[in-house]
Parts: sequence; C-alpha cells; structure tokens
Amino acid sequence: MSKVHRVSSLAEASRFEALGADLIGVSMAVDNHFADGREVGAEVAVNLAQCLTQAQLVLEPPRELTGSDLLILAQKAGAGWIQTPFFAAPDSQTREALADIGIGLIVSRLEADYDMDPTWILGPVSDLGEPLPDLIELEIVPSFTDSWRFLTKESSKQTDELQVEDLESLAQKSPLLISVDLMPSNISGILAAIPSAHGLSFTLGRLATDTSGLHVLAPDSAARLLEAESKR
Repeated sequence: MSKVHRVSSLAEASRFEALGADLIGVSMAVDNHFADGREVGAEVAVNLAQCLTQAQLVLEPPRELTGSDLLILAQKAGAGWIQTPFFAAPDSQTREALADIGIGLIVSRLEADYDMDPTWILGPVSDLGEPLPDLIELEIVPSFTDSWRFLTKESSKQTDELQVEDLESLAQKSPLLISVDLMPSNISGILAAIPSAHGLSFTLGRLATDTSGLHVLAPDSAARLLEAESKR
C-alpha cells in the first residue's frame, strides 16, 4: 500500500493514481508545520474524490471539525479515510460512527526516534482506547535527515537504541504506514526490512522549519518513488 498525502490539485491526484498510489490524501487543516499553501477547500476535495477511479481519498479535516460535522464532511467529500494527528483524533463515539459508515481512520505524527523505548512508541494510540485507528503513520527517526541510514548503520551499533527489528515487531502487532527518508535506492531495503508494515507514506510539502519531525517530499520525488516501488 502507498499513500501520497497533501495532494493539492486534480492533476496531481491523477498523476499519483496512475503511478499506483492506493490512497490519495488532501489536507483541509491549517498546519504551521508547513509553509507551502497545499491546503484545499471542500470543493476541491469533492472534485478530487470524483476524479479517482481506483485510489481512495484520504481527507485531513480542519482541526476544529468534530463529531457530526466531521461525519457530514467526510461523506460529502466522498472520503474513504479520515486522517488526523494522533493528538487530534476524533473521540470514540465519532470513531465508531466512522467505522459504521465504512470510513477508515489514519492517525499520524507518531514518532519512532532512535533513543525511544519501542514499548513507548505506540502508547499514544493505545491511550485513545477502542475503537483503535485502522492505520498508524509512523515517522522513523525524524531527528535525522538521513534517518534510514542512521537507523541501520549507527543505531545498529548501540544495543540501547531503536533497531530495525523493533519496527518489524511493532508492525506485526499494529497496522503501520512507514514514513522515512525514502529514496529510489533504499525503498526495496526498507520494505524488505519491515515486511509486516502495511505500506509507505509520502507527504508532499515544504516545511516551515527543520525541526518539525516530519519527512516531506517534492511531487517529482514522490513520483519517482512510486515508480521504484512498482518495479519491485
């Protein structure tokens, strides 16, 4: 599975769907982590969902939207999924209502940094209670721009630091989407190292600061990654 998030136009959506993306995400949320103007309005989200023929729409709603208003927007937009940061996840009643109408929930912004105890990483998700999210987007070693190299070459030398095997263990227990410094040269190795992961997440955009803890890509870079994934 591959998810491309923060798509901002019908042309981008069609391009990524043609390259094999399973989930196409748009954001209606104002987010000061980004400085790129990729947020879209409800009309664009609806039109984008209608242009998709195979992929499903992932909608990141405005942060202030909750309860029945969130459900109405999700249905109006034709979303197959709702995505929110874990700290802004809908309440349990809304999560149940989403599940009842067949809309999945993705929570993002979970970090798996090199100095974290693996048993803590998914704690914020467990704290949400039932029903749990359908997918969990995990940012791998966000402290470093070359996060995968650091994890496999540096952390592997330190037994008290996060290991690739820890990520695979987490993926065996929870439905993870992996976000990391993806490149055509490392994508096969990442998928082979964490075979239980549900897939990869590509977030488009430009960060407002270098300390946001998020991995982002330019659209052309995401396209090259999808092409590389399809050749595996």
